[in-house]
Amino acid sequence: MTGSPSPRAGGSGATRGCSGCPHPVGHQDLLHPVSPSANATKCTGSSAGAWYDRALGSCFDGLATSITFNLTSLNLSLPKNLVFGIAYNTSDYGYAPYGHSTACHSTPEGCPYDSLNIGLSQDPTNLSSGNRPQPGTIFQNSPLAGEYCDGGTRGTSVFRLDSPGAPCWGVSTSDEAPWYIPAVEFTAS
Repeated sequence: MTGSPSPRAGGSGATRGCSGCPHPVGHQDLLHPVSPSANATKCTGSSAGAWYDRALGSCFDGLATSITFNLTSLNLSLPKNLVFGIAYNTSDYGYAPYGHSTACHSTPEGCPYDSLNIGLSQDPTNLSSGNRPQPGTIFQNSPLAGEYCDGGTRGTSVFRLDSPGAPCWGVSTSDEAPWYIPAVEFTAS
């Protein structure tokens, strides 16, 4: 499957709510493996529809894989603080949604890109270096007001800080640490 995650740090409409964000710095089309087909024999009941891993003897709904964005060709000089975004297209969402006329859309399995997710980690529990100037908040871009902790009052469909000054991405309770954060690693030379 070809995905289109786009490392972007702001952009034309995206800089609203993102004071000082630069324009997009790059785009890469990446290949991402699709999880194996469902195993109706081994994965039943609450695991129905999952695939079976023989080595682990367990059923799984997804396939966790790491993706590396290589931005060295951009010769970037990054600032001390970095805001990043990860975007990908699905049938209905993304910078260029695929729509409903694709071959996979008419199959019982649907389109694999409609089930892509971004792994989460916990801050400060799993933060190994760096710091979070605004803990408990994230930057995001969604057309759905309900996806924002502020109910979309500061705008939707723009890459912006969700609820500045009001942490709301807590693991157990929305306003207390540890916080959910995208599980990413940046390496600089």
